[in-house]
Amino acid sequence: MDNRKRPKRVTLIACILIAASLYYFANAVVNMLKGEGISSVAVSKVSALLWLIVSGVIGVVSGIAILKGLNWGRLLWLCYMPISIISYNILLIAEFRFLEAGFLKALYLILFNTVAIGFYAIVIAFLKRPASLAFFTHGNSEE
Repeated sequence: MDNRKRPKRVTLIACILIAASLYYFANAVVNMLKGEGISSVAVSKVSALLWLIVSGVIGVVSGIAILKGLNWGRLLWLCYMPISIISYNILLIAEFRFLEAGFLKALYLILFNTVAIGFYAIVIAFLKRPASLAFFTHGNSEE
């Protein structure tokens, strides 16, 4: 084990990322198993569930890599999160059929985006702090 200290913010972010990713992954798997079959579920719903499964796996992998101080885990999450937010929004918009959606579904989409973008901004600020960068780049300079 090496002697470098992991910043508490990095630990907190990684744990939140792993917990959220496991929740979304488990929720998607349960919904897929609960359905009577793929043919009875709308295509956009299946796409959203598959997207949540993929996002869950990527989130858990990057969260574990962040805990271990691997820079590729940090970069994977920082690059993948905007793609995930945009893709999930596209799937939600397709599923909601906004002309028929109603106020609560539109409010859900706005709330989801606000939370996701806010969390992403906080994580960027924490993962790009000097202490965090030193934690991730320290392993690259050692032999």
